[in-house]
Amino acid sequence: MLVVSIVVGSSMFLLSSAPSDKVHIIPAQIEKLAKNALQLSKAKKQTHYLLISPTHIWISSNSDEKKPLLGNKDQLTLPEETLIAYKRSDAVKWTWVKTDKDKGIWSFSIAGICEEMSFNIEHGQSSAEISFHPLTAAIIQQ
Repeated sequence: MLVVSIVVGSSMFLLSSAPSDKVHIIPAQIEKLAKNALQLSKAKKQTHYLLISPTHIWISSNSDEKKPLLGNKDQLTLPEETLIAYKRSDAVKWTWVKTDKDKGIWSFSIAGICEEMSFNIEHGQSSAEISFHPLTAAIIQQ
């Protein structure tokens, strides 16, 4: 297994990868959604959420939403057989999102900050762990 360090702007995350890796594009896509959610919260003066299901990650102003709405451009469809977990800054263990009941909710306030959050993404032999900065929603070094 090959371990690769990738630099994105001033941020860094680690990937454990194989040549046919589907995991390597997901961190940047989550970062893009997180930054959009942060901007929407400030611009609309309304709390927004990044909702995490076993198959999708999407932006919503309704934390109770079960699935992304049709036509929602602010969403990511996870590749089949991808596992995702999240961990808040005060948590010790990962919370794996295996069913819709396990849905993760990441809050973005109108004050321009978000919860400090980390993700663990696995697909086959590949994995990535990423953490996000609460002021910028950018990936920070793990």
